[in-house]
Amino acid sequence: MASVPLEDKNDYLKFVLPDFKHWESVISKGTPISGKTRRYIVSQLFQECFRITWYPSQRLYRRSVDLLLEKYPHLRDCTDENGQAWIEQLSNKFRNMRRKASTAAVKIQEMRDKFGTKRPNTQAQQRNKKLCRLHNQEHLIVYGETEESLAKHQQWLATTSSTSVDPAHYRERLLATAKERHETLMTMTLTEALSMFPFLASETALLMEFEVLWKRDLKKLLEVGLNTVCTIIMRFGKEEELISLSETFSGDGVLAGLQCIASRCSEKLQMVTEGSPSLAPCLVQTTDEINLYVDGQCLFKVSSILTGVCCIFAAFWVFNIRYPKESRNTLTFLEHALFGLSETKPATKCRDLLNFYMFYEKNV
Repeated sequence: MASVPLEDKNDYLKFVLPDFKHWESVISKGTPISGKTRRYIVSQLFQECFRITWYPSQRLYRRSVDLLLEKYPHLRDCTDENGQAWIEQLSNKFRNMRRKASTAAVKIQEMRDKFGTKRPNTQAQQRNKKLCRLHNQEHLIVYGETEESLAKHQQWLATTSSTSVDPAHYRERLLATAKERHETLMTMTLTEALSMFPFLASETALLMEFEVLWKRDLKKLLEVGLNTVCTIIMRFGKEEELISLSETFSGDGVLAGLQCIASRCSEKLQMVTEGSPSLAPCLVQTTDEINLYVDGQCLFKVSSILTGVCCIFAAFWVFNIRYPKESRNTLTFLEHALFGLSETKPATKCRDLLNFYMFYEKNV
């Protein structure tokens, strides 16, 4: 270790793609790789880079990943064409190694002082940072409306049931007031939001609000997407997944698909419960009905598990709620693979599942 230089300005010129030995046949198949294979590849890249320097330059990181993806183009992540996720994993491995190293500790600290940056106060940042998932609002601009007409729209929405009128007429009023309402909701708690916009505590209105803002029919996309997930697992999944899917599918196909996703993401399915609700949007199922809960409050009864899951996702986005850590991968997968959105950056487990899904989706 002591003979390895801390830095080398020309480190990227010395890199040679390593031999993956007995893993070569697995990597060369041209099919999505497992997490275990990904970790092995990163480990081999790390070893080759570490022969050159303790502190790889960005050029070395880029060179190593570019050579990898040039030889194995199928290793490009479906959500990350330039290989940035591979670079981050390789960089993190170096960071962890240096943190644990005792050799050359003084010199390494000097390098940290020279090149490192102070870690930001994340709590302070999150406390003031508002979550925004709608960056392009051009489709929400409606011409010909006045302050008086907008006020009448808001009053009409607050006093009219979304199920008692023509959906097209209801959508027109939602669209006319959507931009201002969306910006207002970003500064409100759930209680404040429902006090000002009580109509959002309705299954039809909440899903229609999401459709107006993000132009997605959640029910249609979720139904088609979960059917595709189940088909892919049945044709290309592991044996234990097939057994689990067949057992769950006999009860509810929606839950079966969601369970497959959560399992692949190493998470427990927490969207539907029969116990006490969590603070995050979830469904509480009793013998008689299924209700949507947000922030521990019961918003409304849902018509089905499928619609309820759509309402969960809509609640996260309409009320600007962050995904909870316990189900972040599952929700991120739904966001990218099923709903065609790309706001949340996928973590490794989710990214592996996205690659698996996108690769086989065209074959089902």
